[in-house]
Amino acid sequence: VIRTVATRSALLCIDAAGRIRARSADAHELLFLGQHQRIGSLAWAAADLSALPAPVAERARQLLGDAAAPARDEITLRDDGGGMRYRIERLIHAGADAAELVLTLCHLEPIDLAVARQLTRWPLTPRERQLAVASAGSASQRDMAEALGCSIGTLKGYMRSLYAKLGVASREALIERLLGAAAR
Repeated sequence: VIRTVATRSALLCIDAAGRIRARSADAHELLFLGQHQRIGSLAWAAADLSALPAPVAERARQLLGDAAAPARDEITLRDDGGGMRYRIERLIHAGADAAELVLTLCHLEPIDLAVARQLTRWPLTPRERQLAVASAGSASQRDMAEALGCSIGTLKGYMRSLYAKLGVASREALIERLLGAAAR
């Protein structure tokens, strides 16, 4: 399983007929990423639920049509490039005859790619950059050492040096520190 981190999100407002009435700034791009269509397909640009991947569109229809269904749901669709998370929430306005939906689209990026994007902000050597990316993407020290072409002992020495330079004590703290730069 590829570890991911949420990088961007957008909102859609969907009326009772399934039409997209409003969308936030990044919504078009995230709809495109979520559809995984071949170049030339415009399904993601539709003005209704057909802009969404089929399982998400179907669940949205259920939430619009069934007042007894839960008021919210979440669907995550993963792929080799990370994936998308869709949070669907039914809104019922006082005095309104029908429900509306707010759908949050969230892009999930592989964590090693997200770390690699942040490395330009840090004064690290090329080897330290390799260590940081390998730390995010590799499950074990053995995998990291193999990917970097060094022994586990050498890897441990490199990692201690990197941890000291960035003021952290573990791989998780290293990743958190590097990704925390994106939030600033």
